[in-house]
Amino acid sequence: MKIAVIGGDARMISLCRELELRGLSCARFALGEGSCASMEDCLRGAGALVLPMPLTRDGLTLSAPLHPEPLPLGDVLAAAPPGCAVLAGGARDGVVDYSSRESFLIENASLTAKAAALLLRRELDCGLENRRVLISGFGRIGKLLALELRAQGAEVSVLSGSETGRAWARALGFDTGGGGFDAVLNTAPARIFAPDSLAALRGALYVELASAPGGCPPQDAESAGLRHVAAPGLPGKFAPEAAGEALSRCVCSILEERGML
Repeated sequence: MKIAVIGGDARMISLCRELELRGLSCARFALGEGSCASMEDCLRGAGALVLPMPLTRDGLTLSAPLHPEPLPLGDVLAAAPPGCAVLAGGARDGVVDYSSRESFLIENASLTAKAAALLLRRELDCGLENRRVLISGFGRIGKLLALELRAQGAEVSVLSGSETGRAWARALGFDTGGGGFDAVLNTAPARIFAPDSLAALRGALYVELASAPGGCPPQDAESAGLRHVAAPGLPGKFAPEAAGEALSRCVCSILEERGML
């Protein structure tokens, strides 16, 4: 079966290589060098179409940072051949949302945590030993990130809006209070930090890992004296090969369940 891959970043190029290693025919478009000349060429004869995560950043165009022109999302979805299974990292009518599968979410969270630790070391320009770090949100990424940073010597505190999250943090030996933080990493896709709470974090590095709307607007963080770093899609930037492998396992599992492989 031919699988078409359209849009996304370096992890989607890695996905193509992994699918080919599995003996599958793969064509790609809007992925830089090696892409088909047109979207129609890429989709011709395809039994499945894999689109990126996130599917879109503005609701209108496909997320395709390696392509020089915007690709209207509606045009891409409409171009899929009849009977073609469409998989994407986001929910849409007629689209299989691979980003909702727990196995993929766990693998992606692990890669995000490791990449975030690398990013933090780079931004702080030193090791993490004895650095005081606050992690806001304690879901999959928050838990794995807290464990990763502690293993690298950081003093980790957790801010969670849920009683369950705070209980997990205490059970795993993390502080749920404190101050004087060198860095704040937000993993919760919700406005957690009001301007008055940001004032207590003055001087810290603020890293936004969550999807929109994020923990606070960049201008609020900067007005409160924090250095704001937006860090979406870390697996695709820091570990595209591992991210592509994880996605290939997920894609193949979905296609096998549908009797297509």
